Amino acid sequence: MNTLCSELWHSISIDHRGNVFSCCHNMPLKAGNIYHNHLSEIINCSALIQCREESLSGYLSCYKDCNWTRCEPDQSTAGSIIHYNQLKNITIVFGELCNISCIMCNQRMRKIPDVSMLNHDILIKNVDISPFNNIFLTGGEPLLIPECLNYMKYLASINKKFSLSTNGMLLTEEMSDFLSPNLNFITFSINAFTKKTHEYVNSLSSFDKILSNINYLKKRRSLDKSNFDIIGRMTLTVHSLMEIPEFIIKYKEYGFDKINFGYDKSTVPFYLANNSSVTLQLKKEIQDALTTSNSKHVDFRRLEMLGLINKS
Repeated sequence: MNTLCSELWHSISIDHRGNVFSCCHNMPLKAGNIYHNHLSEIINCSALIQCREESLSGYLSCYKDCNWTRCEPDQSTAGSIIHYNQLKNITIVFGELCNISCIMCNQRMRKIPDVSMLNHDILIKNVDISPFNNIFLTGGEPLLIPECLNYMKYLASINKKFSLSTNGMLLTEEMSDFLSPNLNFITFSINAFTKKTHEYVNSLSSFDKILSNINYLKKRRSLDKSNFDIIGRMTLTVHSLMEIPEFIIKYKEYGFDKINFGYDKSTVPFYLANNSSVTLQLKKEIQDALTTSNSKHVDFRRLEMLGLINKS
């Protein structure tokens, strides 16, 4: 069985408590903590070496249910011990603090909010960022978290570009002016195509404000002659499923260069499995949408996993 996962060789994820994983899904296990050790001391801990060996041998347990990565063998995944400069991708979760309340978000279920944040000074001290080409910052809402804002300034000061996931509400003109020359890409968690559905799913958000903020950022990008991508992400809920086709056809109208999808694992697969007529109708409408859209800039991976389009 092939369970080769490139994340184990090329990627690192750090959560808001400093815990280190190979994957942004906090898989396959916690390898260490940057509050206690430098990242270079963690990447070849015995647990991660064993996970790489299991991946190469076809026994990586988290592979089967993963909706993130697939890769073929190459020289970079030949051994179970890696060099620090092999690392390419890092995801940094600065905290759970957020200014809206999405209906599918686990944070919404907490009786006591988790207000802890990853310390940017510890991050700078114990993570040599130099080998990473893809630096992805997220939360919560990263633009609300002071430690993330401080780290973004640090990255800009060393001419290291980064990427960001945001709900878009705090993207002021001043923030856009700062971000424009420093981004690789920015992802907006729009989570719907229509204003009504968006403001239901992303409770406390304003659809019109987000579109205005995207429009300003796009103009700023043009002025700066920057080349970062503006990406729209729809994390599917049962409320937004029927808006997929229109999103595929008209995403450019909202200022997005590309779009991708996620889904609420606790509701969407069950809903589709138990509403066959809706699923069939949706599959047809998505197929029709593909004939009129530039699918080159649409990531269909999660729609394939849900059985809503045929695997390529």
